[in-house]
Amino acid sequence: MAERRAALRRGLLAGTFAGVVMTLFFLLLRITIGVPLLGELLPDRLLPYLDAQTFLRVLGILGATTSKEVAYITEFPVMVLAGAAYGAYFTRRQRRGWFLAVSVLVAWGVTTLGLYAVLEANYRGVGGGTAATINAIALLAAFALFAWVLWLTSRGLESAALPAEPEPQPGMQRRSFLLGGAVAVLALANGALIGLLFRDGAFGYDGTVTYPPVDPVTPIDKWYAVTKNLIDPSVDTSTWRLTVDGMVDNPRTYDLAALRAMPAVEQLTTLECISNSIGRGLISNAVWKGPRLRDLITPSQAQGSAAHVIFHAADGYTHSAPLGKAMQETTLVAYEMNGAPLIDRHGAPARIIIPGYYGEVHVKWLTRVTLVAQTEPGYYERQGWDPYYEHTVARIDSPAARSVVRLGGQPVVPVHGIAFAGVRGISRVEVSTDGGLTWSDARIDFGPSKLAWVLWSLDWTASPGDYKLVARATDGNGQPQEITSHGTVPGGASGPHRISVSVVA
Repeated sequence: MAERRAALRRGLLAGTFAGVVMTLFFLLLRITIGVPLLGELLPDRLLPYLDAQTFLRVLGILGATTSKEVAYITEFPVMVLAGAAYGAYFTRRQRRGWFLAVSVLVAWGVTTLGLYAVLEANYRGVGGGTAATINAIALLAAFALFAWVLWLTSRGLESAALPAEPEPQPGMQRRSFLLGGAVAVLALANGALIGLLFRDGAFGYDGTVTYPPVDPVTPIDKWYAVTKNLIDPSVDTSTWRLTVDGMVDNPRTYDLAALRAMPAVEQLTTLECISNSIGRGLISNAVWKGPRLRDLITPSQAQGSAAHVIFHAADGYTHSAPLGKAMQETTLVAYEMNGAPLIDRHGAPARIIIPGYYGEVHVKWLTRVTLVAQTEPGYYERQGWDPYYEHTVARIDSPAARSVVRLGGQPVVPVHGIAFAGVRGISRVEVSTDGGLTWSDARIDFGPSKLAWVLWSLDWTASPGDYKLVARATDGNGQPQEITSHGTVPGGASGPHRISVSVVA
């Protein structure tokens, strides 16, 4: 019994050490060459198969950012604990060599097959099949490294535990002490790398909203940000390539210099997240610069049966659009935003800008454009989201909801807001101060493009009292926005924005 307990302790210690080494290996690969962590691949594999309502409920349990932080932090101790458990089990096997080799192959096969659909992710920007090959090799190397370290460590501990005399030798204690010290040192190294990645993560900006007061063109640091990732890609621009392939006669590949050498346009375009509730701030406006996507597709000569385009991103994200939409003059491959190169969180070095669709279709960290005959659902489409029509919305930014406005001898209360209708533009904004019984036309103060939001204002002559303010917009085709309120699932929120304010003398 004592020997079995001693063997169990040796297995736990050896497995813990091997697990810490494997974790360090994964972290180094993630930082240096962008190989995804298992904690990044697993959610990407599973979350698209949750329906949209369930997905939002899951995020709502802790909040989107907190949920991601918990998922990130817990991945590493779970991996070490799994290594310790396997080490304990491993010490019970008699033919340990072949058992260990078979375990490696089984673990690698199951993991690779299970994650095959998301193995094209590479957070340094390596594209397509190359990324999948690198990731598969990295998984095999990680499991093999774990097995090798476990084998050597367990053999070393066993040899130290074999007594040559009736009295136990101190070798086992010394080796256990040294191994424990090595575990501690490597754990500290892991902690430093985990902290480094955490600081570079999306946790600090994921869910950023653009709230009043708003600028006509949103500064980059105030732009809304939504990402599926724990740590967004940081693409190596020196090796990044953009490929146009699929149902084309001449597949072509562009580096960043070639992309920048193409004729480019500057285009004012507003992006809105499909999960933006009425009155919320997941919407921003920017001037984007880059070549038209059709100028990349045309030289590749699309085949006659090509009908859709699939956009691939460095983080494994995909989304599609009809080929006709991709060929419109307003669809860009943007590499600049507000006159500056794209930053990582907004899709550097290049992203799709495809006006008229919600933000999830404007794929960031673009690596490949593939023409196909039949479309396939994108990351969020598989959850049931329908991002291909942007509802007309109007938002009241000032006065703020549930605020108290003091007249101070001035009876005029300025009312401000934004309105947006995708590619249709805004022709009219109206405001009611009595809950929708009567309406007044607001001024359009900024509205140079149908692709961008408008800023509107109204001088409201008010007297003390409690009021219900409502805003509504009419798009550029003369179609008023929907009166019936609808939540964000599955096709974006609709309905008028209503707020309550109190006016005092």
